Amino acid sequence: MSSDSAAMHSAVLAIVAEPLDEALIHAQRVHKLRVDISPLLDTLKQHMQKHRHAAAAFSELETWATTPRLGLQSALSNSIHSLILWCLAESSGSAGASSPPNYTHRLLRSAVTLLGAKATLKVLIDEVLAQIDNGNGNDQDVDIVLDIVVTMIVAPNPTSSSGRLSLRDVLRADFED
Repeated sequence: MSSDSAAMHSAVLAIVAEPLDEALIHAQRVHKLRVDISPLLDTLKQHMQKHRHAAAAFSELETWATTPRLGLQSALSNSIHSLILWCLAESSGSAGASSPPNYTHRLLRSAVTLLGAKATLKVLIDEVLAQIDNGNGNDQDVDIVLDIVVTMIVAPNPTSSSGRLSLRDVLRADFED
């Protein structure tokens, strides 16, 4: 199994390990004679402690906050920039076997929480404009850039349910003004 496949396999197992474990335990109780369930439960145990969290770890926040120039804003901008350049290279076929940039949605969520949705939206829009100004202004490239940024804006984000404005809320308010 390739390293990419192994990473994907591990991520999927981390997501489904608990509910699958519960279902297999139930199946084992109902079908007492089945001997093939115990090895599956044993395999799942190594993935049970891998909980995925929506919030960033302190070490991640510290790394982002110490990014040169504007800290968290620069980290977000750099991350989006890398993601856009990788997607543009992939779409043109020039990337070859390059691996995707290290992007985590926790960075965007942290920016919305710490900087506010308005400042975070400004970073996203500034990155779109920078890409267009840097010569990625043909229709296909603009479509890719917009796909990435719009996906980030409309991605589910629990901060809007906590009374804070989401990126969508700020964009809607700016559009209505």
